[in-house]
Amino acid sequence: MKKIFSTIVFVLLCGNLLQAQVHYGVEVNGGFDAIEASNVECKSPFTLRAGAFIRYNSDLFGAGIYYGHRSFTLSEFIPQYAPDIQKLALSTNFIELVPIMVNLNFAKFTNWKANLLMGLYGAYHFAGKATLTDLSGNNRQIDNIFHDQTDFKAFQPWDYGAKLGVELNYRHWLFGVILTEGFPNLSPYDKRMKTHLGEFSVGYQF
Repeated sequence: MKKIFSTIVFVLLCGNLLQAQVHYGVEVNGGFDAIEASNVECKSPFTLRAGAFIRYNSDLFGAGIYYGHRSFTLSEFIPQYAPDIQKLALSTNFIELVPIMVNLNFAKFTNWKANLLMGLYGAYHFAGKATLTDLSGNNRQIDNIFHDQTDFKAFQPWDYGAKLGVELNYRHWLFGVILTEGFPNLSPYDKRMKTHLGEFSVGYQF
């Protein structure tokens, strides 16, 4: 009986989703990756990503997948966490999945709509490289920042957290400001280094 009931619920949910109005779109985001840290200073942070999204149920819910690049420079290391390191300039690519994004409309004009965005994300970083500068001013290339080496501790490739933003829709065009807060610690060189990203977005919904 339970299996029959579960099957009926699943069919009804699928039917509602298929009947829902579905929109597809593309989006480009760029912003300053003001990484939150307690022991190091983050300079020259920048993030750029682009991807595609889907929205359904009158655009109330959405999801997306993105490919991006982020770079930043860390300095002012505390010796107990990073002996003999003066500066670390990093860059990495990433794939980001937004499994759920809720879009709440709070204002509507003739051709404009204003939405509050709330969602979750998960990201995987790869192809991470760095230039390490020691206290003597010597530089060394790190080919993979996600792999432990003799005098270098690997960074965390996984990141996840929450997103909050405001979006303006003008016909098919979307303009937004989004704040991203990461939950896990990304670095072994800091007690609490987390993603703290503010970015602008431009998108087109078909």
